[in-house]
Amino acid sequence: MKTEKIPLLPTLLTTGNLVCGVIAIILAIYDSFKLVLPPPGSSQHVFIPYVTSCYLILLAMVFDVLDGMAARLTNTAGKFGIEYDSLSDVVSFGVAPAILMYVVVLRYQGPIGIALASIFIFAGAFRLARFNVLTNSGAGDPRIFKGLPIPAAASVLVSYVIFSQWFDVYYANGPRLFYDKALDWYSENITTFQHYVIPALMILLAVLMISNVKFSSFKYFLVRERIRFAVLAASMCALFVLFVKFEVSAFLLCTGYVLWNLIKAGYELLKARRQKLKRRKQNG
Repeated sequence: MKTEKIPLLPTLLTTGNLVCGVIAIILAIYDSFKLVLPPPGSSQHVFIPYVTSCYLILLAMVFDVLDGMAARLTNTAGKFGIEYDSLSDVVSFGVAPAILMYVVVLRYQGPIGIALASIFIFAGAFRLARFNVLTNSGAGDPRIFKGLPIPAAASVLVSYVIFSQWFDVYYANGPRLFYDKALDWYSENITTFQHYVIPALMILLAVLMISNVKFSSFKYFLVRERIRFAVLAASMCALFVLFVKFEVSAFLLCTGYVLWNLIKAGYELLKARRQKLKRRKQNG
């Protein structure tokens, strides 16, 4: 059996992805021991400065994009790279975000919090295993993902932690801005949001990862969609960057990617059903 050569540059970039994930986990656990947290049910806001772990996970996403680009440019893509990349993704975008969310929010929910973190990791591993099978069989479409990509799911959770950390500093010391009413609502409902909305969001992301819902690839997103939507999306991104803090806009944009694809999938499902009913009427 011929041994596959291991490409140097893509492997180094994938290793960078893995190392960022491992360090993010270590720092998240370190911060959880270092900081003194208020007890469950306390009126004090529960915010933990895990920003370094968050940015390391985001950096891992950069390495994840670069290793694929390097493999294609050097024509060295192979089964080893696919498997190594997936193993690294499980750590950086599955285990690291799950542990991060556990020490920030889920730790107050006892065994339920442990179960939610485990479910997210399982769904991510399942999603990557299915992706590898489709890729190796040649049945995968690079323009479309079957199920929510694990980096996209991780970006939603990580961007929320960045937002929550920024909010803790901004809400007490920052100037008033045009979206303060939304922040006031969040402040009043923070306990409900963290104890119910965030766990529900993690379950939704896990379900979407193992679902058959089609998600557009970031690389082909603007190319595949209509031009008018591309202009609208670019305009919205510019507005977010210009008028909204990165800490707020990142969470909105990451969540918006998921919501847009869900709306699009729902529209295509309704369209297919209407066409099916129309054909039935024509044949009947």
